[in-house]
Amino acid sequence: SVTRVTGGPIIAACMQAARGGATRERCGCVQAVANRSLNSSDQRLGASFFSDPHRAQEIRQSSNASHSDFWQRWKEFGDEAEKLCG
Repeated sequence: SVTRVTGGPIIAACMQAARGGATRERCGCVQAVANRSLNSSDQRLGASFFSDPHRAQEIRQSSNASHSDFWQRWKEFGDEAEKLCG
C-alpha cells in the first residue's frame, strides 16, 4: 500500500506530461514510490525524462559508472511503481 503524495519532482513532471492515464492519484502514487526508493537528485534527473525522453536513453547507454548506478535504481523504481500504481 502506498500513500499518495501531492508534491515532488516526479508528480510535477508526470502531471505536466499529461500522458494517458496520468491522473493526480496515479502520479501521486508514483511520487510516493520515488520518495521511498530514490534520493532527491535521482528524482530530479528522472523527472527530466518526462520532457526529454532522449535524455533517458543517453543516461541508460552512458559508460559513466554513476549513470549505470542511477539506471539500476531507476529501473527498480519503475518496476515497483508499475506494480503498486498500475
